[in-house]
Amino acid sequence: MPTRRAARAFCQPANDVLLYLPQYDAYQRPGKVLLQHFDGIEHGFKGLPVEATSELLLKQGFGYDFISDKQVQQVQAVGAGLRTSGGAQYRTILVPNARTMPLETWQHLVQLAQAGAPVLVQGARPTGVPGLGDLARRQAAFQRLVVQLPFKPVPGGQRAAWGKGAVLLGPDVAQLLAQAGVRREVLVDQGLRCERRRTAGGYTYFLVNWGEQPVQAWVPLATAARSANLYDPMTGQLVVAAVRQSAQGPAEVYVQLTPGGSCLIDTQEAAAPATGAAYAYYRPAGAAQPVAGPWAVRFVAGGPTLPAPLQAPQLDSWTQLAGEAGQKFAGTALYSTTFAAPGGPAAGYLLDLGRVGQSARVQLNGRELGTLIGPAYQLYVPASQLQARNDLRISVSNGMANRVAAMDRAGQEWKTFYNVNMAAKRQENRGADGLFTAAHWPPVAAGLLGPVTLTPVAVGGPPL
Repeated sequence: MPTRRAARAFCQPANDVLLYLPQYDAYQRPGKVLLQHFDGIEHGFKGLPVEATSELLLKQGFGYDFISDKQVQQVQAVGAGLRTSGGAQYRTILVPNARTMPLETWQHLVQLAQAGAPVLVQGARPTGVPGLGDLARRQAAFQRLVVQLPFKPVPGGQRAAWGKGAVLLGPDVAQLLAQAGVRREVLVDQGLRCERRRTAGGYTYFLVNWGEQPVQAWVPLATAARSANLYDPMTGQLVVAAVRQSAQGPAEVYVQLTPGGSCLIDTQEAAAPATGAAYAYYRPAGAAQPVAGPWAVRFVAGGPTLPAPLQAPQLDSWTQLAGEAGQKFAGTALYSTTFAAPGGPAAGYLLDLGRVGQSARVQLNGRELGTLIGPAYQLYVPASQLQARNDLRISVSNGMANRVAAMDRAGQEWKTFYNVNMAAKRQENRGADGLFTAAHWPPVAAGLLGPVTLTPVAVGGPPL
């Protein structure tokens, strides 16, 4: 069990940028909301320049954390970087085209630059202070600070050297960050997103493939790494990942991620190699072979009633195969079929269930292979687990959408919550009483939709 100190250390962010939240710009916007809630960009800051800037930073691979006026005033300059009151380290702070800013915040930003930290201002400098109390004095003090900064033209903007640091001003965020020495995670160019945390010996990356295509590639890291462990949260497998030093300098780790897939990469900066079993990378060794069926389908749990068992020559949604009972059903159905072992030598096979609505538990020849929740429904099957004739059983469970819609159409009350009126966010989901209803929802595809295939694969190290 880790200590609290160790847990706090693990949770320290490893982002490079503090992104200033222009709270007072949000206050000054006219609107129809009587009590504005500030819980993210969507509520409070949508439409302000900070929204576009935050999206741009994510898209270009710059890690950041938002910071408020009160928090800014507690930040300290440490060397050429910054440290927050919570002890987290950052390279720079970015002001995203803010129009107004408290005098105390601007004063502290200038002090941070003087102490050696780079302060970045996107677009134009703030023009003044918020509020009417003692406005003339505060505005004059603000303008004196702005005027005394000796801005000089530099490529892409302006730079004011101040004490040990500088204030950089310009429209191009990526260029400002490059001038401040901030490196981006270029892995985003391959369709990946990441969260990064600092550990005692390196970094922990959470990688997710948000693209529509699989990623099977050497992925460059913006941090130093000599070795790495890879953790697959879907299987619980912890293995040693392949790491190499690229010709350009950064370390690279080889990953295989399906669309929607994710993993944890734990890197080590020391020369000592990671210990444990090496990650088994799969490479297609032949064409996909269909598991054609026919399929026996038996509904085993759920309601309102269990549809009758059926034989399916071809896979389809059970809302189609089981008629009206299937359209109302929410629960679990067991799909079973047999198939002959594929011909030809192979180390193993990739079992791909195709489309599934929504989760699947897979058993082969009485052996549990795993549970899948998507969006890709794939499992590796070693060749040793196949027999001349194989029994494949797949238990599929759907969500409650079809059941809820059927209950609303029948006028059956299911919203048994204390003192809650369920408002409809969308007009099409609003009933005659003004509250939420799913009565107009069409059936959602459910069950094993396929196609189910087996692809022979070779197992080994990544391509060099």
